[in-house]
Amino acid sequence: MRKIFWLGYHTAIEILRQRILYTAILFGLLLIAVGSALDTAAPGQSGMVVLDVGLGAINLFGVLIAIVMGVNLLFQELDRKTVYTLLAKPISRTQFVFGKYLGLFGAILAVLGAMLFFFYLAILWAEAIFPSLAWMALWTIVLELALVSAIAMVFSAFSTPYLSGLFTLGIWAVGCLSNEIRNYQAIKKIQAYEGFIEVLFYFIPNFSSLNLKDRVPYNLPPPPEFLWQATLYAALYSAALLMLAVFVFQRRDFK
Repeated sequence: MRKIFWLGYHTAIEILRQRILYTAILFGLLLIAVGSALDTAAPGQSGMVVLDVGLGAINLFGVLIAIVMGVNLLFQELDRKTVYTLLAKPISRTQFVFGKYLGLFGAILAVLGAMLFFFYLAILWAEAIFPSLAWMALWTIVLELALVSAIAMVFSAFSTPYLSGLFTLGIWAVGCLSNEIRNYQAIKKIQAYEGFIEVLFYFIPNFSSLNLKDRVPYNLPPPPEFLWQATLYAALYSAALLMLAVFVFQRRDFK
């Protein structure tokens, strides 16, 4: 476990040195300017626009960072031949994959913390209240990014960054629309695709079920059991994806 944390720490530092935090700073400035301007143009909304725009931007920026950084993690180690040095030490391939994932997730949390700081400034600028439901929405965003990072790690274990990014982005997009796809199938009753859509629904992460940010501006709390069920779902799914990444990486020939 100590080796995983050691590798995760150095991976997070390496990611943060790539000036990724400048993205968060740019995000914060744009959020304060755009969110405040839109909120001023919509009087009587009590910061609703800032909440909606801010949470959506945090989600989108977080997903893009998770994909861009995740699909390059293992590939860069292979491309620079540093993987040979690391695996020559008493570090297994399983520890290597889990350490890289831990570092990626830690760097993402650091960037989210910076974006949250500017988001909170935007809320204060708009003289609005930061509701408790927004904290729940932020937690579901963290769960979503954990899943996206794990998906990126799976593809990074055997593919190029370009293809891995396309695959991860595609799965995320389909996962965000999974409920809409299933509802459309139920309404249209397209039998030719019924089995395919059922398989798609159960094997692709259902990101739409983790979406709370649309409820925040209207103060619509989820069911009481939602938070722990969402956390358990994301944790188990991420663990399964990481085990799949380990399985693929262990069978990869570095020669």
